[in-house]
Amino acid sequence: MQRGFAHLLLILEIVLVLGVGVVALLFLYTKPSASITQVTNPTVLADAPKENLKSKSTILEYQDNLLIFKYDSAKFEVKQDSEDELFKRQNGNARKNFVGNVGYQPTAVLSALALISKGESNLDVSPFAIWVFENPDNLDASGWFGKYWYYPFNWGMYEWADRAKISPKEEATVAGQMVNYGVIAYQQGSPKYYLISKNAKMYLVRVTGEGEKVLESLKL
Repeated sequence: MQRGFAHLLLILEIVLVLGVGVVALLFLYTKPSASITQVTNPTVLADAPKENLKSKSTILEYQDNLLIFKYDSAKFEVKQDSEDELFKRQNGNARKNFVGNVGYQPTAVLSALALISKGESNLDVSPFAIWVFENPDNLDASGWFGKYWYYPFNWGMYEWADRAKISPKEEATVAGQMVNYGVIAYQQGSPKYYLISKNAKMYLVRVTGEGEKVLESLKL
């Protein structure tokens, strides 16, 4: 009786061991793969090169009670000008000489600005200069040129044939309106001189080279 019971226990142990083994094998063969894929070369955003970041704009806007324009402050700076300062640079009084030649005064200067390259001190080589005069008679470009030329930058040509060559006969759209300009090829940089009449004022703009882009942003 005891020997039979021992055989039964042995059989039960064998069955138990075999069962555990089968379950283990089934688990190994049916074990799911890892659900998280390992990234072998993860991208670290903090390590992005700095040159990819958007650079800070250097475009500034100049504004006063007469005009607005934009310029690249990395290249240029705005300087105030005046008749007195201009006369010092020219070693002569253009207003006095003008009156002595034609017998009447140019109208009063309300504002004078020059955009100059960084490190440059000579306002006469400015790519963009703008002078604002009183224009009580609301003269247009032709009427102003006939009376004042491009004072104080160019005047004194009394032969009409010579004056006609530099008269403001060309047309362009500036500050939202059709305006006239002339080109003086014999001056450095062949500057364009724009005469813009608005609100009883005359805006005289001298432009060369990169000043063209500044002129595009001009508002009166």
